[in-house]
Amino acid sequence: MLTNDQLAAWDRENFFHHSTHLANHAHGETPSRVITGGKGVYIEDRDGKRLLDAFAGLYCVNVSYGCQEIADAIAEQAKELAYYHACQDDPGSRAGSYVQGIFRTGRVRRE
Repeated sequence: MLTNDQLAAWDRENFFHHSTHLANHAHGETPSRVITGGKGVYIEDRDGKRLLDAFAGLYCVNVSYGCQEIADAIAEQAKELAYYHACQDDPGSRAGSYVQGIFRTGRVRRE
C-alpha cells in the first residue's frame, strides 16, 4: 500500500497543478492535497478529509459524484466505442443533435 508521504512526493514530482506556483510546489512549500474519491457534492482527500467541492470541475460535475445512472451510461458507451480521435462519431453526433434540439425548442433561455 502506498503511504501518504509517497503520494505527496509523486504529486510534487509528477503532477501539474494549473493554479499552483510550480517551483514552490516542487520544493514542498505548498500544501499537497491528493483527492481520492467523491460522492454527491463532496470530495475526499487521501487523509479521509471530506470537503465540499465548491469548484466542481468548473462545469463538469453539475450532477454530483457517484451518479449511478451516468456511470452506467459511460460503461455502456465504452462497450461500443470508448474513444475515437475525431469529433464525428455516433455518440457525439447524437449529443450534438440533442443539445441543438433543446435550444431550438426554447427550453433554454438565450440571453
